[in-house]
Amino acid sequence: MIAFLVRGAFVLMGATLIYETTQPVRGEQLEILSRSTREDFDPEPHQAGGTTWTLTFSGGQLRSCKVDRSAYDRSKPGDKVEVSYTPILKQCTHIARGSDVLYAAKKWKAFGILCGIFLIAVAVFRRSKD
Repeated sequence: MIAFLVRGAFVLMGATLIYETTQPVRGEQLEILSRSTREDFDPEPHQAGGTTWTLTFSGGQLRSCKVDRSAYDRSKPGDKVEVSYTPILKQCTHIARGSDVLYAAKKWKAFGILCGIFLIAVAVFRRSKD
């Protein structure tokens, strides 16, 4: 029974990822409210730690986006930006200030489709240890 539920969850997650990539992105004109960073320090030597850069917005449905360091450094609170994001998982795909592109997620559709197919394949072809 648990194996069936796990398989169902994998199929649902995979289908959501694939559906997400086939839908048009949404766009909003937002204002950057604040910027923040978070250091991830891992005590395990085999796991990578790192920094997460986040922009927080006001004036729309999207509240925040994780971005790369370049976008973080080039933006400042009070900037008016055009933000494109996915409709279900609210992942930022593009942030621009006028004609200046601050952030662009490359190959996010291909990555989403491949991950979705992988999750569904794991659910379908996983062998039970009954």
